[in-house]
Amino acid sequence: MKSATFKQITALVFMIVFVMSAVLVAEAQRGQRFFERQPDQAYDESWEFFGPGMMGGQGMMSGMGMTGFVDFLPGLTEDQRNEIRAKQRQARREHMDLMLDTMDIRDDLRQALAEERPDPAKVRRLQESISQKQGEMLESSIKHRNEIYDMLTEEQRQQLRELRQRSFERQYGPRWEP
Repeated sequence: MKSATFKQITALVFMIVFVMSAVLVAEAQRGQRFFERQPDQAYDESWEFFGPGMMGGQGMMSGMGMTGFVDFLPGLTEDQRNEIRAKQRQARREHMDLMLDTMDIRDDLRQALAEERPDPAKVRRLQESISQKQGEMLESSIKHRNEIYDMLTEEQRQQLRELRQRSFERQYGPRWEP
């Protein structure tokens, strides 16, 4: 009994060491040190949530999202900030409604899949409904993003492009252009 437990613990420790080694090698190849912050990270880390949406999907504030960037742009007027916050609240409400609908459909899909003989047509309809809701979330996100972008002056748009570029390069490295 003790021997089996010891073997399991030993295997787990070796697995952890192996994974950590792989991470360290990957970080070294990228020219970074594990657990060490980059010099610009104190200012930029608040923008890290503009990568892919939750669980790798495309959520409302994902991809090339910008509403969080806008809060950090110098030179925004108080009216612009208030308008942007109102748009953000509206977008969150729309997104949450669609997300709740999606969760209900997912529950129905799980129930359909748990049946002894699932109905393929029903499963397909439910999956298509989920895809439809995800498309609506993405469309809403893009609509609000464009509305906020239209509120900015050309100088503010240029600053936003520069912030996005720095954030992208920090996350993925410099872009390679032939």
